[in-house]
Amino acid sequence: MLSLCMIFSFATICYADDETVIPPVSNEMIINPYLRSTATFGSCKIDQGVTMGFASGDNGWAIAANTTVTLKFYMKTKESNVNCGYYQGSTYVQKSHTVKANASGDGYIYTCTMKITKGGNYKFFISNMTAKTITVTKTTVSF
Repeated sequence: MLSLCMIFSFATICYADDETVIPPVSNEMIINPYLRSTATFGSCKIDQGVTMGFASGDNGWAIAANTTVTLKFYMKTKESNVNCGYYQGSTYVQKSHTVKANASGDGYIYTCTMKITKGGNYKFFISNMTAKTITVTKTTVSF
């Protein structure tokens, strides 16, 4: 499912191969040509101290100011020191997240909701701060 993974100095970036995009309604939607987008990524392992990036192409998603983005990732175990957020270029912004047991009884759902205050191209990340290795079974980015 993960078609391309590129390793940079400390981050791995994964590109979505299953993205739903609704085309623009008119030519006036220049800042954010997507009304709604959801990308789903498959399973990945993140070693201690590693940051996994999620993007749509090399530049990430074009997101308009004041857009709310939700990064959800699913894990079998509950980890206490996992970070998530967004980045633009080399600027990483960590955001808070919630963790709840999956209703199916199969693991945990981590939800990181963030409001993008400045329009531009964005990518999203999950960092494993202390566990030897974490396994993320599925990740979605939606806005």
